[in-house]
Amino acid sequence: MNFSLTRAISLKAMALTGLLLIALRGLGADTIPELRPATGPVSRDGHVKLIWQYNGGHPGNVYELQQAKNATFNDAHTIYRGPDLASFVSGLESDTYYYRVRLNGHSWSETVRIEVLHHSMRLTLILMVVGAVVFLLTAWIIIKGANQAVRERQI
Repeated sequence: MNFSLTRAISLKAMALTGLLLIALRGLGADTIPELRPATGPVSRDGHVKLIWQYNGGHPGNVYELQQAKNATFNDAHTIYRGPDLASFVSGLESDTYYYRVRLNGHSWSETVRIEVLHHSMRLTLILMVVGAVVFLLTAWIIIKGANQAVRERQI
């Protein structure tokens, strides 16, 4: 083989290797959406909005969102599958939840940890009793004032 033929084959091999690396990169990290909670990592009312971004998105993309109660996702279940870039999850009990999302069956995103901390039942009952007392006192004042006004008119 002569030098120019060897060089031409070498350049073609490098070009094909570069194209292969670009193609593999397209199947790797670039297909991982970025997942984040819309309101932070703690929910006080049992619901959370999760948002994800993918810069190479197009209308045919299908995202899969999973929820689990541990970071290993061995108890995971899919809670959303479709083209949207957000999901609203409600009815969560006080606990820690883990979420991840992926695009078209590719690699999973970074895990997002959400802690749901409902207000205590004790606080709920205290606020309910305070509300009832305020209501009853307001009603009593109105009734007492109305009765006094009627008596003053009769005099």
